[in-house]
Parts: sequence; C-alpha cells; structure tokens
Amino acid sequence: RAGCEGPEEEALAEAFAAVLGLPSVGAEDDFFALGGDSILSIQLVARARAAGLRVTPREIFEQPTVRRLAALVTAREPGAVRPATAAPEMSAVGGAPLTPIMRWLAERRGPVGRFSQSMLLTLPPGISAETLQALLAAVLRRHDVLRARVDLDAGTFEVPPEDGVGAADVLELRAREDRLSEEELAAEVAELAAALDPAAGRMVRARAYLPPGAGTGRLLLVVHHLVVDGVSWRILLDDLSRAAEDVRAGRLPEPAAVPTSFRAWSHALHRQAARRDDELAVWREVVDSPDALPRLTTGDLGTVGQARHSTVALDAEHPRPLLTRAVQAHGARVQ
Repeated sequence: RAGCEGPEEEALAEAFAAVLGLPSVGAEDDFFALGGDSILSIQLVARARAAGLRVTPREIFEQPTVRRLAALVTAREPGAVRPATAAPEMSAVGGAPLTPIMRWLAERRGPVGRFSQSMLLTLPPGISAETLQALLAAVLRRHDVLRARVDLDAGTFEVPPEDGVGAADVLELRAREDRLSEEELAAEVAELAAALDPAAGRMVRARAYLPPGAGTGRLLLVVHHLVVDGVSWRILLDDLSRAAEDVRAGRLPEPAAVPTSFRAWSHALHRQAARRDDELAVWREVVDSPDALPRLTTGDLGTVGQARHSTVALDAEHPRPLLTRAVQAHGARVQ
C-alpha cells in the first residue's frame, strides 16, 4: 500500500487490491486504470462498507484513486473507519411485490422451475464438510433472496426468516477423487436444476465432490435465474471467498449487513412505478409513432447454430491504449 496515510487510505487500498486481485495498491492508483469497472465497483462498495467506510459506485467514478476517495469519506465522516453496524432500511424478511422482470417472466406463461445458472468451483484443499456448510450458511444469511419463495402464478414474493433455509437443506456431499467429465457435469447440473422450485423456496442446490484426505474438491452450485445473474455471481463468489478466509483464520463467517435488501428494492421499484403513471401516455406515443425506436423483426436473422466465429490476434502495440487509457477515461472495460 505504497504512500497510504491514515486508516481510511489503508482500508481503501486493501479493498482495491482485494477486488482487483492485486498484491497491493498505492494511494494514487486509479481504480479503473488498474482494471476496475462498474461491476467491480459494486464489490468495492461492499468491501469498503465491511471496513466501516460508506462510499457509493458514483463516488468511485468521480474520485477513483485511493487518496481522493479517502478524502471524500473523511470529509463527510471524520474518523470514519469503524465496524459496519448500520441497520438495513427495511427488514429483509416478509412479503413484497414482484419486480418488473419477475412479472415479465410470469407473462411468458411457461414452466420456469429449471430456469437456472450454474458454476463449478474449486474448493480449498482439505476443506471439511462442516466448514463447507459454514460457508454456504454465511452466504444464505447475507443474501436473503436466495431463501425467497416466488410463486409467479400467484404473483407472490416472500422471504422467510434466516432459519427457514439452511446449508444442510441445499448441500449434498459426494466422495470423489477424479474430475467430472463434460457429460457427467451436464448430467449433474440437469439433476440439480430439476430439484429447484421457486414457489417452495428451493432457489439453490449445491453438490460438493470431496476427495478423501487433503485433496482438492469441487463445489457445483445451481441457482435459479430469478435470484442470480452474471453480475451477482461475482458478488456471491467474493462472499464465499471471504467466508473461507474467516474459517481459515478460525473466525465464524459473519458477512456485513446488506444496507438495502431485495425486499426493500422491490418495494422501491413499486413506488417509483406508481409515481410515473403520468409518463405512460408519453411512452406509448413514442412507441406507436412512425419514428419510434427500431424493432427487431422475425426476418432472416439466423440461429445460434448457424453462427460462425473469427478470431484475430493483435500485437501489444495497438490494443494497449484501448485496455488502459480508454478504460481509465470511460470507467468501463473493453467489453
């Protein structure tokens, strides 16, 4: 943490390094120049909050170095570094309206029980079944939506208390030394996906393959798409990694409280929609006008099976500005 002064800069430099996967970060290093982006900024906010520092993604874009962000925090809250104990704005437990994307999915009128995403993770060598259950339990406590019951047909969404779903309810243990083949993995994913049932609160299924002794095991996670996407996977994996660090250090995994629960977010979306009723006529007029935004047709667009790919290798000289200066200027990765 080169050049860092004071506990705020030290804590932020440690958070920068953890999120970006770097050994260390200096006080004047720019988050986006080091490879950060809008999605990683969400993880940085979570890391900073766990260290007792309140920052927002927007502030990271506006003050992207450790020193400038620390100055912003300390100007707002002198002596800011302290345990993150702020209570959530609304209880995570209870009922809430379906979110717009949930309503969209309900309108499709098809079976959605197996609609899921999966991830195969490498476990720390020699991890015990008890430790693995502790890691999953910590994530289930932190992310209440993983315990939710969502009945799209009835239009209901409810989060039960923390003791409603535990790690033992979602995790199966299997003894196995060798790795799964692609065919075996596909069959395992299909089997776990078939066990999902959002209306019954079965949003997550996990299967651990633990070798005897101190070998390296694998953990297969299958999560319903109602409660996970490409962005939230990064947060879940980061939380699992941090929980594993706690266990290795002999501490009980205790993730920091989530300031805004999914339930609170759902209620907020509902309130915002109600406030915008007067805009509906305007948007209908836009959509119905001849100069409306272009719409995709069902013409000769082809299929995924017909797609072809071309790969081109560039030397280092040409992409370097795109991967460094452009990233820093726009706060986004090249993708």
